[in-house]
Amino acid sequence: MYQRSASPSHGDAMGITVIVINSVFLGLAAVAVGMRLWSRKIQRHGLFLNDYASVLSWSFAASLVITSNTVIIHDGSDKHIQYVDPTRIPDILKAYLASDVAWAAANTSIRISIVHFYITIFRSNRAFLIATYAVMVLVVAFGIGIVVSDFLTCRPLSKYWDPLQSGICESPLGSLIALSGCNVAMDLTIVLLPMPMVWGLQMTTRRKIELTITFALGFLVCIVTIVRLILSIHMNLDDFTYGITKIAIVTILEPLLGIIIACLPLFPPTVKKITGYSKETNSETRNVLSSSMARLRLKRSRNSAFQRFKDSSLLSDLEHNKTQIDASDATSKPDSLVDGRSPFAAVEVPPPHSSIHMKQEWEVRSDEAKNLDGKLRTST
Repeated sequence: MYQRSASPSHGDAMGITVIVINSVFLGLAAVAVGMRLWSRKIQRHGLFLNDYASVLSWSFAASLVITSNTVIIHDGSDKHIQYVDPTRIPDILKAYLASDVAWAAANTSIRISIVHFYITIFRSNRAFLIATYAVMVLVVAFGIGIVVSDFLTCRPLSKYWDPLQSGICESPLGSLIALSGCNVAMDLTIVLLPMPMVWGLQMTTRRKIELTITFALGFLVCIVTIVRLILSIHMNLDDFTYGITKIAIVTILEPLLGIIIACLPLFPPTVKKITGYSKETNSETRNVLSSSMARLRLKRSRNSAFQRFKDSSLLSDLEHNKTQIDASDATSKPDSLVDGRSPFAAVEVPPPHSSIHMKQEWEVRSDEAKNLDGKLRTST
């Protein structure tokens, strides 16, 4: 006969912790996604794949949180195994399976969002694009692999929640440790991917450090993933309900933190709007034709993967309009790094093997010369 108790020593405190953390971070992630979409509306850029992926990730994360909270409140999955009603164990195991699928979908979606955001920033570098798309394929394949692994752990699948049924089941602990290890490697790859590009930009060291810190916030997700791996290694299968609940804290934090960090670079327009800070943004568009020649830089060689950004620009603007036009000299191949939405799209870039010559004449006249010239004009 199982023992039911409300004593925190039996797991209630752990369950309350999970519910509070789940709910708070789900709310923060919702705010982050909302600010991201609002920023897009303010900038009038429309939505991109990375925006849709972040919304989709939050939807999967919400289903993960709801499932986790429900199974804790209704089935007591946060308690030590001896205090759990045996008739509830099949429902708990079904919830675990559903949660793992939702977790894989949420993680895969937010990783796609982050990687695609890299593409929108550094899209002029062919080598980087190839590497980034390769990472995106790995992310999708890894997500699919997790789902397939979940459904193949037990054959037939119903043995997953009904141990007395005939069939075979692989060790869930071994699979959990392997997936956690791969998860750490995947997160580290995504965090480190843009670093060489950032330090290859022509901007001040201070600005490079700021961008590096922004992208390096992903290390927080890596730390959570490593903690999950450690908890998985030391989990006691004889008390799996309580052990899984501890792992659930960091498991659910992983996609939610990823969503918040992925949305942070797009906060500035919304923050400016909320705080009432305004800055003239249309002057560049109005004066682009008159100042376009001054923006041409004879700095880009045929094989360089260089992008030039204004040091004062915000990270949210790196996707749009902040890439300056580069023109080549007669011995190099010119490129336009501007997309169709940029106000510089109307500026014509010289064809290959052409050069731009600028001539400026100055006339320096003294006050006496000006007076003499005035008298001569008056006399005539």
